Amino acid sequence: MHGIFQRICLLAVVLTMLIGGSSLCFAGRNTVLAIELQQLDRMLTTDASPRAVVFLAAWCMPCIEELPAVNAMYDKYGARGLRVLGLSLDFGGPQAIQPFVDQHKVQFPVYWVGEEAIKAYQIRGIPLILLVKDGKITERIVGKRSKKELDRIFGKFLQ
Repeated sequence: MHGIFQRICLLAVVLTMLIGGSSLCFAGRNTVLAIELQQLDRMLTTDASPRAVVFLAAWCMPCIEELPAVNAMYDKYGARGLRVLGLSLDFGGPQAIQPFVDQHKVQFPVYWVGEEAIKAYQIRGIPLILLVKDGKITERIVGKRSKKELDRIFGKFLQ
């Protein structure tokens, strides 16, 4: 039964990503699910809508400090078509990032992709935000940014 629920939840996540929702599988809870690198690649390349892909980790203090600004960008620019997607690089799987997502009230969908994404996406530091448009990475924002900086960057990205 548990495996069936996980499959249904994963299907709900994929469908909501395609139509722009969040990954809420439990009422009021943003549940972190594991995805394979190939699934991530498809998420980024199969939809022309603009995306902000946020690589983070539960142990990363700059990620924690930047999170309220990213949540604010999700709120502000979601209505303009921006999809925000969080990707955990934690070594411990989804259970390593779930308390972080709960404690910090992360509003956008978060997935655990693990360390294989580090090499595939040439990650040299986090937080890292990839801006993706028409299936292509248009900008890499490495390091913590203020809400004001992210607002300027996201606003320009969506013009």
